[in-house]
Amino acid sequence: MDTAAYFSRGMTAASTDSPFLLSTSSYLNDPRLRDWVAGAALRRNAKGYPIVADVSTLVPILMPYFDIVKLDNLFEAECARNPALAAWMETGFTSALTRESLAEFGPDSVGGIFRAYLVRNNFEPEFKGARGKMGKGLFSHYQHRLSQTHDLEHICGGFAFEYISEIGVTWMRMRNLFQYLSAELAGALSLIYSLLMVPQLNRVILHYPQCFLPLWQNLQQGDLVGATSEPIFMMKYEDVLHLPVDEAREKLGYRNVKQMDMSEAAAIYTEGFGTSEVKRQAAE
Repeated sequence: MDTAAYFSRGMTAASTDSPFLLSTSSYLNDPRLRDWVAGAALRRNAKGYPIVADVSTLVPILMPYFDIVKLDNLFEAECARNPALAAWMETGFTSALTRESLAEFGPDSVGGIFRAYLVRNNFEPEFKGARGKMGKGLFSHYQHRLSQTHDLEHICGGFAFEYISEIGVTWMRMRNLFQYLSAELAGALSLIYSLLMVPQLNRVILHYPQCFLPLWQNLQQGDLVGATSEPIFMMKYEDVLHLPVDEAREKLGYRNVKQMDMSEAAAIYTEGFGTSEVKRQAAE
């Protein structure tokens, strides 16, 4: 059997008068995005280029695809049929936490663990200005709140602060969005997530096959927690900062959590920069 002929049945030749590469996908038509995705899927990782730097190179390419008015309209439509989301948006709550204000919480509480992480890495508990960059509507509020809660999702979702667990916590959020929002809105909110996460499945098989199972286990765990927990993007962590992590998870509505720490695999996958932040601090 001619294998090529067998699998190409039904194909028709496309034609165009354009001198440029064209398809029915606006993403595929973008030469910058084509190059970025190819690089993300095929390259090795490097010590001089942290994996998280992919965010800084991808986001400028994707900015034209973020139709803020459309996103706000999608949120408006979602609020009309989702009273819980409407109430969350109505409060417009954002955090005023600082490293100093977290000092009142015990070392084994969510707030204490969060503060210790911030101090060790010289971080602040929010990315100031994230809201202004995306406008002032409903999508802006969602995006700004995400910037404040991401590290707390690591703590309460059971994902350590190393890169393979970063993949897990991102998958958890993406799965949770599709669990509670319309597919169109969840898809729009997951655009960056999908382009950051999916090419790494290819990259790990090509260059770091010994890391595939740990990475896949994190995806599976993220999927499980995201599918079975309450809406993660609406959780108010400020109400549970005084609690031990297990109690905080129960109160917030996290389910099926287990602690994920893939330090050894992450060290391989990140070319030596994957040692768990938690284990590194314990060693110190």
